[in-house]
Amino acid sequence: MSFDLNAFGAIQAKASALPPRRKPPKHRHATPSGPWPFLDLDDDVDPAQLTSPPPQPKFYEDEETENGHGSVLDSRPYWSHYPQSQFANWTQWQQNKSGIARLVNRRLPMPENCRIFKLDIQSDGIFRANNIRSEGGDYVVRSGRPPSEARIKVFFVDNLSGPVLQMLGTKYRIEPFFFSSSLNSIPSRYQEQVRRGKGDHITLTLSFIRTLPSPSTAPPTPTTSYADSAINEDTLHMLQSSILMQAPIIDVEAPLVLTSDPNKLLVLDMISLHVIRRNTIISYHLPSTPPFNTTSASALHKRLLAAGRSVYWSHIFQSTVPSGDPTFVTLSLLWYPLYAWDEVLDTLLVEVASLEAHTLSALPSDRQDEDAHDQTHVLTHQLHVIRAHLLHYESLLDDFRKTVEFLLKTVNPGLTGPSDSESYERLLNKECTNLLNEIDRLEMTRAMLDNRLGNVMELAFSSVNIEDSRRMKNLAEVSVRDSAVMKQISYLTMIFLPASFVAAIFGMNVMEINPGSYGTVLHYLAAAIPLTVLTVWVMMMQYHATKQREPLPVARPAPSSLREEDMGK
Repeated sequence: MSFDLNAFGAIQAKASALPPRRKPPKHRHATPSGPWPFLDLDDDVDPAQLTSPPPQPKFYEDEETENGHGSVLDSRPYWSHYPQSQFANWTQWQQNKSGIARLVNRRLPMPENCRIFKLDIQSDGIFRANNIRSEGGDYVVRSGRPPSEARIKVFFVDNLSGPVLQMLGTKYRIEPFFFSSSLNSIPSRYQEQVRRGKGDHITLTLSFIRTLPSPSTAPPTPTTSYADSAINEDTLHMLQSSILMQAPIIDVEAPLVLTSDPNKLLVLDMISLHVIRRNTIISYHLPSTPPFNTTSASALHKRLLAAGRSVYWSHIFQSTVPSGDPTFVTLSLLWYPLYAWDEVLDTLLVEVASLEAHTLSALPSDRQDEDAHDQTHVLTHQLHVIRAHLLHYESLLDDFRKTVEFLLKTVNPGLTGPSDSESYERLLNKECTNLLNEIDRLEMTRAMLDNRLGNVMELAFSSVNIEDSRRMKNLAEVSVRDSAVMKQISYLTMIFLPASFVAAIFGMNVMEINPGSYGTVLHYLAAAIPLTVLTVWVMMMQYHATKQREPLPVARPAPSSLREEDMGK
């Protein structure tokens, strides 16, 4: 089997139309622990913020307002000033830099309405679902407390609009870091608003890799939505980058083009959850650019509905949902990125096997017209690209592991009963361990692929060395043939040398050979001997001068063991 360079070039040509590349995440702006949200070291602190009194947030005084029964939430002035109305340290500059202001201050209508897919989980573990298409998001404000039979409600938000962002943030007292991390694809996990016997808020924003169809095989779709909107200018870095055509740059944030299956791409995706561990989960979903649709609210909504039909998970939900704790619902959603990772590694197994086969086919053959260097050059670049992405995947899987461990260690403070807490912790430890074991398997598979790629790269370099050795062998054979010809010429010269010497002597114009001449043999010797001595002297002087200019070898110190032996003697 041989490697088709023309086919590989066709793959490179198709790679020019890839999904939008995401900006590298700014991890320093991921959690409320950072005291200066979206203020880099070169940014100036707002003087008005320094002169104003320190904020005194009161999160827990008005329980009715939090649950949406107060009339104050129905009035636009109350929620329209979020986030600064509740989080005074988020100035207008920081809102602009984080991307929140692009949504909040948007005046033009959205290309697509904000859609919220809602799911209610009843006390007996039964799931009920509906979806809301809302520009203003009034349903979010007026929904109030879940129905009496519903213990947990889950919102999946697609095409997030400014009013919906403000209403959600105001109603549930959400730290703006959840929205800023989601809009900018910044992985984060943190706990806030801990209330003993009541609950807390936790935020989980996780990046993962998934497979998508390539542009050449995706069905035609209408021009979307968010590709031309203002939010995409800030949240998505619209750089149509090609991994294979950006040599020598390898961009691990860009989609990965596969040579074994040009119909697939490996792209970054994100799951972003804000969990209010009393009764609510909010899931944010990035806007997509068809045909490169990332995980949508509708897709994850259907997945959670399907999980509610699982016999195994139904038993878990029946025992945990009556308390209003959404932790296990959150844990079931974390299986979605695990499924995506597993599919990605299955695809990479085929890719690595294909690269191994192509590398073996590029080894030097007996045909003189074949050059393995061109094939090996293309292969080694793709090998380096795949390996760089595998190293990036290592950090993403490690972040996945830390997210599950965070959920395991962050016990719900709303559970106060000893018996409930013990059974809850046992069940949580069991399910988190199951998920962590699967992540271990993914990490081992990734490490195995990395080692196989290392072996293939060594094989590729060895093939180049073998090809160079074959070329040197051919050059040596040509040199041997040339030296044989030169030796034959030398033999012919030696045969005719005596006769030539005699002819030169008889051609001398001296009196002893040619009577009547004025020169003699003594005259010839008197001229030849001094000239020969002068020539030898010049050559010797040049030799000594060259030898003096050569650097002297540096004497290295003897090993310490030898010096100790000499001192002992």
